[in-house]
Amino acid sequence: MTGTAQATNTPVSGNIVDVRMVSHDQFEPASVTIQTGTTIRWTNTDDEDHTTTSDTGVWNSGALHAGQTYTFTFLAPGTYPYRCLIHPNEMFGTVIVNGPAITPTPGTPTVTPQVTNTPGSGTVDVSLTNFAFVPADVTVAPGTTIRWTNNDSYPHTITSDNGVFDSGNLNQGQSYSFTFTAPGTYTYHCDIHPGMRGTIRVSGGGSTGTPQVTGTAQTTGTPGSTGTAQSTTTRTPGTTQTAQATGTTQATRTGTAQPSPTQGNRTVAANIRNYSFEPQTLTINAGDTIRWLNMDNDRHTVTSDNNLFNSGVLTQ
Repeated sequence: MTGTAQATNTPVSGNIVDVRMVSHDQFEPASVTIQTGTTIRWTNTDDEDHTTTSDTGVWNSGALHAGQTYTFTFLAPGTYPYRCLIHPNEMFGTVIVNGPAITPTPGTPTVTPQVTNTPGSGTVDVSLTNFAFVPADVTVAPGTTIRWTNNDSYPHTITSDNGVFDSGNLNQGQSYSFTFTAPGTYTYHCDIHPGMRGTIRVSGGGSTGTPQVTGTAQTTGTPGSTGTAQSTTTRTPGTTQTAQATGTTQATRTGTAQPSPTQGNRTVAANIRNYSFEPQTLTINAGDTIRWLNMDNDRHTVTSDNNLFNSGVLTQ
């Protein structure tokens, strides 16, 4: 697999630096410092699948099997953190790029996969395959429906960056559809694997201002799909949905933030369900304890953004 920064798929300087994906879920070396124009070549030498995925959506290899490689050429200076989407909590890396920005040579092939349809053409399919949206960039006319289908064995979501649409969790074989009625550019991602990113461009007819999308979103289970499928979910932009899940909690970790012997002695419960914290906001007194319970089948952590606490991995 090959991907390239700044719309060129040819290494500018011809320099290639190798990074291996090794056992125990590590990038080796985990941090690489290079000059602009250098190509990083990741090779999966492990017997497990891995991805190399930029934290900011610059590149995404999709799933690499044992022996497969992925290359990416860096033309702009900066610090690029990345991770494996399959093992996001333990497999991290950083590429530090020094030197002046490089402008691609005229005539260099560009890497901008797009699907374009004509007005009134109905439905356009996007596949979730190998931890990537395929195609990642789609151009359609107003009134077109996009139908996403999860072909991975892992759950994914289709979630608008600005809250216009959200599929919720899709298991293997499940689909989600959304009809775009207003022109605009709609970027989206997978909430479970944020390095999975895509773009829907709606052009032609109507206003070119802020997108005001209306339509009906449906989540359908395809025969042979795994997990529990909700046959039909109808959402109107701006509405909220209550997620439901069942399961028995088998792992609980408890942490206390800034304990005080004289203030607060309550234990407040919060659930992790359908990749969300319930409730998302809590108001407590100093000395109170929050107890998080993982109700999902997948593993999760409870981790402070400022490193005040970290639960480690919680199983169901």
